[in-house]
Amino acid sequence: MHSDNRPIDPATADIPTSAGIPLGVRFALFGGVCIVLLIMSLTAGSSFIGHYWPWNTAMQAHL
Repeated sequence: MHSDNRPIDPATADIPTSAGIPLGVRFALFGGVCIVLLIMSLTAGSSFIGHYWPWNTAMQAHL
């Protein structure tokens, strides 16, 4: 625990700076966004397949 109880002089005090977003968090956010976009594109693609190509009749042999 910090035991220095001296008052902080605003004229000479250092300005606290943030370390920013950690690299692991950046990778996790980027990966999460990519996974969400992938799921959305796969869902949209699977629902549009029947509109672009009639898969239900393409492999049927007409007798």
